Amino acid sequence: MKNILKITAAAAAVVAFSNTAAFAQVDDQGDASITIQEALTITADQELQFGTVVAPAVGDGQLQVEVDPANPDAGQQAGTFDVTGEEGEDVAITLPTDTTLERDGGVEEITVDTFTSDPENSFTLGSGATTIAVGATATVDEEQEPGLYEGQYIVEVEYD
Repeated sequence: MKNILKITAAAAAVVAFSNTAAFAQVDDQGDASITIQEALTITADQELQFGTVVAPAVGDGQLQVEVDPANPDAGQQAGTFDVTGEEGEDVAITLPTDTTLERDGGVEEITVDTFTSDPENSFTLGSGATTIAVGATATVDEEQEPGLYEGQYIVEVEYD
């Protein structure tokens, strides 16, 4: 009888504690949100042009295109890109380190580097498109093969 009483008391204690644990559980609700920004777009508008030059007979020559598109020299022209996105947001600009122009119909190359932009590094979006002007330096080798040299470069923008 004592054993039955002990087992009954132990079972009652287990039931009592498990009911207490079940009644001690609580919960709460958290909030969640998301804001969708207007997507950034970048569109090449004007080609970066170094103009027409004669290859140097001795040594290398460098052609630099400034980012001031209102002041072109000898057929040179800064490249331009139009950027649109969420008004008032800051945007970072990433320019390439260098690129290569290849002669049309050939394998000869011209290296373009030292890219610059206006605005530099970053800007704040206004209403409408913001224009980025891009300049660079092209190195023409001694006795560079005549012809049209073409290539591409990439300008990246992202919300800052």
